[in-house]
Amino acid sequence: PADGELYDAEARAAAHPSLQLPAVARLQNISNGLQVTLRLNDRGPATPGRLLAVTPKVAALLHFAPDGTALVRLELDSVASQAAVAAVQGAPVLAPTAAPVESVESTPLAPPPGMAGRPPTAPPAATPAPVESAPTAAVAPLPAIAVQGTPAPGRLWIDCGGFGQYTYANQLRARLAGFGAAIDTPADAGEARFVVRIGPIGSVAEADALFRRVIQAGVAGAKLVVE
Repeated sequence: PADGELYDAEARAAAHPSLQLPAVARLQNISNGLQVTLRLNDRGPATPGRLLAVTPKVAALLHFAPDGTALVRLELDSVASQAAVAAVQGAPVLAPTAAPVESVESTPLAPPPGMAGRPPTAPPAATPAPVESAPTAAVAPLPAIAVQGTPAPGRLWIDCGGFGQYTYANQLRARLAGFGAAIDTPADAGEARFVVRIGPIGSVAEADALFRRVIQAGVAGAKLVVE
């Protein structure tokens, strides 16, 4: 957990596989519109195809299905997340005026023959730039209730991969023909103009089962997505 936070089943918290921790985000159950602000403070989930894992408290606030799943939308709150990071005790921050200093080694030499003198002394070692502790920032408490938003039910798909050339996309589509794979050309796909997709899929349970079969077929980069 981020900052040594202990797990609390009643906390408005969640685990995410890649976002910076800690972070603050808004999570919405798009099926019923309920949304809650939560803290991302751990890595996870362990289940492939999942966006994040939430505490029982969050699942209850957003009225997740009895099996603990929901179609959700996650939106990061950048300002609140920066405050959460700044509030971490003992985070090292370099002084703004500090600059790297290279060490210099010297070897004393004996004086030339016939000349008295004292060998030169080594210069004093450079003092490293001070390291300051990050200031503690005030973090606003998270709302304790869910807010009702507008429901926007989506459809489940399995994204099997995007390609810049149709030939490669068609080769993967042929491998997954038994799963009902097809080639899509979404407008916002960028260079990966040809996307191999399976769906739409009727339920989370059906999507999970199909997703496992796709992974077993060798498509390790497949992702469950909500349209």
